[in-house]
Formats: sequence, structure tokens, C-alpha cells
Amino acid sequence: MQNLKNLNKYAGVFILLIISGYCVYVIFRQTYELKNNAKYTVGEIVEFSLSGHLIQKIDYKFLVDGVEYIGRENYQGGEKGKRYFVKFSSDNPDFSDFLQDMPVPDTIKDVPAEGWETIPIIKQNTNTSIANPVQP
Repeated sequence: MQNLKNLNKYAGVFILLIISGYCVYVIFRQTYELKNNAKYTVGEIVEFSLSGHLIQKIDYKFLVDGVEYIGRENYQGGEKGKRYFVKFSSDNPDFSDFLQDMPVPDTIKDVPAEGWETIPIIKQNTNTSIANPVQP
């Protein structure tokens, strides 16, 4: 009977370690993907929601090569339906970061299907517009 209790305790610890290890792996993989395979596109907030501890979340969507992706992040600002830049992995667009502090200017109309290598920011220079790529 004592051996069964010990076995259950160790099984629980083992399962917890497996789950924790997987979570750490996913976080590091996303960080790696977004650092080494980053591209940028345009996305928009589609939904606001509350999670467990009353943390406000946003759901956002974006397109890459004609495929729609959905992401979720903590709310830091932004309006539903407005356009913002999204950083995504060109190898796996499921890894993405919604840049809530970087709204897309109205002057940007066309978005390449595969995304941009850098964020195109439009600046006014006398009477002409020039695109200056910047990295967040």
C-alpha cells in the first residue's frame, strides 16, 4: 500500500515535469522563431475577452500567403477592428507577436502575401513619401 502511494506521488511529479518542460520548450521555440525567421504583416483585433485572473486578452487575426491565422495575447492597448503590425515566423506563422503599440498608417494599403522583411513606416519628407524600414 505504501509503495502505491509513493508511485502515485512520483507519477504526479513526473507528469508535472513533463508539462513544465513542454511549456518551456514552446516559449523558447517561439522566441527563437521570431528572432531568426521574423517577417511582418498587418493584423487586426477581432475580440476582447477575460482570462482566469481577470486579465484582459485580445484575439487577433492576420493573413500569410492567403491563410488566416488567429493569435491571443494580453491586452496592452488598441481598438477592435483597427490595423496593427504583426511579427510572425516565416517558417511557422502560428508563432506571432501582435504589436499593439504599432498601428498601421492609413497610407499602407497593399500588404504582400508573404509579409515584409522589416516594418514599412511612411514618413513625410517635404512633398514626397519615402518608406523607412524599422525593426521594433
